[in-house]
Amino acid sequence: MNRLVLAALVVSALFIPVGPAAGALAQSPATAASTVTVIRAPGRDAAARGGGGYPLALSGSGTEQTFETAADAAGNVYVTGQFTGTLDFDPGAGTAVGTSNGGSDFFAASYDAAGGLRWAFSYGSTETELGTGVAVADGRVFFGGVFNGSIAFGPAGTVTSAGSLDGLVLAVDAATGGFVWASAFGGALADGNPRLAVAGGRVFASARFIGPADFDDGPGTTVLNSVDSYDAALASFSAATGALQWARVIF
Repeated sequence: MNRLVLAALVVSALFIPVGPAAGALAQSPATAASTVTVIRAPGRDAAARGGGGYPLALSGSGTEQTFETAADAAGNVYVTGQFTGTLDFDPGAGTAVGTSNGGSDFFAASYDAAGGLRWAFSYGSTETELGTGVAVADGRVFFGGVFNGSIAFGPAGTVTSAGSLDGLVLAVDAATGGFVWASAFGGALADGNPRLAVAGGRVFASARFIGPADFDDGPGTTVLNSVDSYDAALASFSAATGALQWARVIF
C-alpha cells in the first residue's frame, strides 16, 4: 500500500483578509519564492526510493500550507490547503501561477504518478478560505474546506455562509478538476474543518460546529445543536449530487 508523507517549510508567514472573486488559476509569470512547500507523493517506483515517494517543490511569493493529500489507484495525487500571494503549482519547466484574492485562499491540485501537474484551481471571497480534507473515488475528487461569505463556482453554483466561517464539501471531476457540486453547512458562529471519506456512493464528512448549525444546503433544514462549546458532527452526502442524507452529533 502506498503511503503519503507531507511536509511544508514555511519561510515567511502572512495572513490577511482575502479579496473578491473565485475561479480557476490565472496563467502568469512566476514570482520570486519566499515559501517552498514540499509534497512527498507516491510514485510507481516508490519502492525503489525506499517507499518514500518523490518530492514536489512548489514556490510562491507568500505562505503556503498543505493540509491533506490523497492518491488514486493510478498513482495520481490530490492535495489541498491554503496560500497567500502567488503560488506556482507546476513543479516542472512550465508555470501555472495562482494569485490569491488579497490573502488566504483555498487551493486544490492534482499531480500524476511522475510528479507532473494535471490541474489546479483556487477560490476566494472577501474572507478566509482553506482546504482541510480530500478523498477520491469513482472518478471524482471530494474536497473539504472552510469559507466565509459567498463563493461562486461560475454559473454552476454558489455557496453562501450563514454567518462566520462555514464548512464546505466540494466535488470535482478527477481527470479535469471541473466543478460537479458543492454543499455548505454551518451557523452564525465558526464551523467547519471537515475531513472526508467516501464509501458506497456516499461522502462522509466529520466536522466541528458550535451553537445551532444547519447541515442541509438544500430546501430543507437539518439543524444540530452543540451541547457545550464546540462539538463534533458526522454527516453523509450523496456522492452523485451532494444532497445531505443525514447528520448526527457524535460528541
